[in-house]
Amino acid sequence: MHSVSAVKSGSFIIIKIAVYIYSLNYTKFLSENFFYCGWIFYLCGITAVYSAYRAYKTTKLKSRFAYSTISQLSYILSSIFIANKLAIMGAVLHIISHSLCKITLFFIAGIFSSVYGVHSTKDATKLAPHLKFWIACLAFCGASIIGIPYLPGSFGKDLMIISEMQTHHYSSVIFLICGSLINILYIFPIIKAGFFSKKISRKSLIKIPLTMRLAIIIAVSLAIGMSYFINDLINFFKIYEV
Repeated sequence: MHSVSAVKSGSFIIIKIAVYIYSLNYTKFLSENFFYCGWIFYLCGITAVYSAYRAYKTTKLKSRFAYSTISQLSYILSSIFIANKLAIMGAVLHIISHSLCKITLFFIAGIFSSVYGVHSTKDATKLAPHLKFWIACLAFCGASIIGIPYLPGSFGKDLMIISEMQTHHYSSVIFLICGSLINILYIFPIIKAGFFSKKISRKSLIKIPLTMRLAIIIAVSLAIGMSYFINDLINFFKIYEV
């Protein structure tokens, strides 16, 4: 549950502080002054793009997903410091969608490493054609994190971009788009190998434990449910607007 509870705890706390302790007006006052807090947008943006680049360059599957998490958390932090209701909603929605989708990616990485002893992306691409259903789950969650329209991750990112455009934080928009494009580069090779590999030989594989399969199916189902019930989810969090 690393990508859900542990790394998201900081985001929860910062939202609580920005909204309920400092208030959005004071947080906005701080973030509008570069020397007070405005520099954080550039720090987050550079961190996001650099982390996405490191994810692309690493050959270890779990490390790739871990670097990606750093990148997405930077987008969330930038959105929080925009300090308006639309940006906070975008951050909250992205926390939820990223948690569901990224934990699925780690579950699938767990199948590769724990069941088949595969840790590198190169070896994962060789095994991918024999695990099409799980690669389909990986493709769905990867595309969601990238922000493909109508997938769960797109709703939070759309609100982030809109709020950043409205408040003239154009650099944050550029950082977010650049990082998302790099995400495509490191997730696509595994998907390509899973569905478009021409050299596929029949291979007898160890059966994946039922508990591992159920965990992935539940996480993906919740992610799909988020897209379907997105309006209800937004209305639920509007209860807590200040």
